[in-house]
Amino acid sequence: MKYDIAIIGMGITGLTTANLIHKRFPDKKMLLIEKQEIGQGTSYYSAGFNPPLSISDQAKQSYKTSSTLIKTLAKEVGYVLPDTIDVVYMTEDRKSLIEKYCKPAGHLNDTSTVPAGSISHFFKKEIGGSFYIGKGDGSYVDARSYCEKLANNLTANGLDINTQTYVTEFSKKGDYFQIITHLSAIYESKDVIVSTGPFLNTFEPNKKISRNKKVCAFSINIEPEKNDCAFIFLDDEAFLLPLHKEKKWLLSITSTEWGIDPDKKITVTSEDFVMAKKVLNKYTNALDEYIGEAIVFADNYSDQKEIKVEKNEAIYVRGTSGGGVRYAPATGLKIIEKLGYK
Repeated sequence: MKYDIAIIGMGITGLTTANLIHKRFPDKKMLLIEKQEIGQGTSYYSAGFNPPLSISDQAKQSYKTSSTLIKTLAKEVGYVLPDTIDVVYMTEDRKSLIEKYCKPAGHLNDTSTVPAGSISHFFKKEIGGSFYIGKGDGSYVDARSYCEKLANNLTANGLDINTQTYVTEFSKKGDYFQIITHLSAIYESKDVIVSTGPFLNTFEPNKKISRNKKVCAFSINIEPEKNDCAFIFLDDEAFLLPLHKEKKWLLSITSTEWGIDPDKKITVTSEDFVMAKKVLNKYTNALDEYIGEAIVFADNYSDQKEIKVEKNEAIYVRGTSGGGVRYAPATGLKIIEKLGYK
């Protein structure tokens, strides 16, 4: 069977891209392939947290583009975006915060008091420096539910979706790519988009551009209050996010462990818990006692934590860097540009 576009990888980036392409070019025949179930790769573990922080100018522009576009896309597929929340930024380097901040600097309020809430009394009074509060800065989506809505919209519009299907190889043969799956099925497509996150190295490893890194997510077993803020520990690449539905907090930390193979079992180690306690103890008293279960997974990171979209016969998406939700719509637009569609 022949297609105009085949997308390998049905996480939030691949599904968002497919919806954007279909909306703009409904006559294009598309095939989507996912080795697991929908949204069960890195997107399955994603907190879906979307603060206005980016390192490079390109990433900042992608954030601004995506923040607008996701509202339209979510409405079209029937996903209700949650309300925004305030974010407390903790850092000893205000200049660094301002440089990474994607909103006017005056939007930040300087304070020496942690806002009242379910965990505010745990924060150390002797922490040096100030806290910076971004009113309404935080937003997040349930990445799994959002992926399902995106996929359902594609199915309703007649696109072909294959889950539990592993692509063993693909290559350009004349005007078409030939795609072969583990079931020996053969598909042909004029263009191929590879959006497989940390599994990208299966198809085209390029460690000069992006590498896989371990990410750890810990449950903090305290029930959040209605108006709790999120906390970002900028100097430690970590954040605390209130999960009201689950009645707990999430502590997410980017580890220093590189070269992770997502096809191998990634385990939680005692060193991971030591790392979590070390981060918490820097800012809080006794909050580490509430650490519960943990999960670990791999994500693909670039040096500037900006998503790279490159065309080398096929189109490859690299370096989501924990920002799939934050950058997916802008990434989809870049992919359309690489396809050369007008």
